[in-house]
Amino acid sequence: MTPSDRARLPGTLDTNKLGTFNPANDIQRLSRYYKYTGPATYQKELYISDVWAGRRLELFMERTRVTRVWVNGTEVSPSTQSNLLPASQSYDLSENLQYGQYNRIAIEVDNSYPGMPSNPIVNSHMATDETQTNWNGILGRFELQIQEAVFIRDLRVYPNADLKTVLVEADLQNRSGAAYSGNLTLCCADGEERIVPIELAAGEAKTVSLSDYAMPEDVKLWSEFETPLYQMTARLDNGASREAEFGMRVFTNDNGSFAINGNKVFLRGEANCAVFPLTGYAPMDTAEWEKLFGTYKAYGIGAVRFHSWCPPARRICRRG
Repeated sequence: MTPSDRARLPGTLDTNKLGTFNPANDIQRLSRYYKYTGPATYQKELYISDVWAGRRLELFMERTRVTRVWVNGTEVSPSTQSNLLPASQSYDLSENLQYGQYNRIAIEVDNSYPGMPSNPIVNSHMATDETQTNWNGILGRFELQIQEAVFIRDLRVYPNADLKTVLVEADLQNRSGAAYSGNLTLCCADGEERIVPIELAAGEAKTVSLSDYAMPEDVKLWSEFETPLYQMTARLDNGASREAEFGMRVFTNDNGSFAINGNKVFLRGEANCAVFPLTGYAPMDTAEWEKLFGTYKAYGIGAVRFHSWCPPARRICRRG
């Protein structure tokens, strides 16, 4: 590869036909056309509007490898959301960007896994040539996300055992230099709004919970045969919001048997080992996951275990 090579992202070096041509013709598996192991730097200039000043701009990468990020030549400090191989990664660029100007953003992706136990990684289903290969690149959603300085990092909903109420947990963060006082409003379709007062000191992050959000009286329960879903919305006074989709079900141990909502269930499972030989990486769009789970369902599979890797959760079809 040369510094002048161009790559289209989301994608991998393989899909961009970059790297070392692989002449091998392996009779035990499909062979990659191109291989590359090590750091590869992807960079682009972007205009950042001055109307975004004071807000939080986060670089989001749904799937990638070990990463480092620079803005205008200055490295961005990694966070707890950085360098997560089986999950999405993000970097807060807010303090490094120059607003009202063009900014050069550089992302180094390293599939040799420096600072990590590389042998267990490259010999796992996450990276072997027998499965989704040790690709280098960025896959899935790849975007700059703009949020308020005080925002909702994550939202989770857990049905309670009574199957009439749910526990709601919201992770809040205040990236501004001032204290924040306001309300967190929770609302589910056909349900009532619940308001939780919040206080966040400058720079503070904390989890706020509500243990008894009441679902509608005619709430529909989730099972492997009927899969109704609900959507919880959390909103701050400044307009920041987040949504979470969930089904009303509790999974329990019933005298040694699994049960969903009190009904015994037999898990007919399959171990998915990330075998996607035609692309060399797992699908990152909803349609492909609907097709895969539709095939599972046709064969009577009711549970899937992902072995040594994690699929993109938001893409997995849960509509039955």
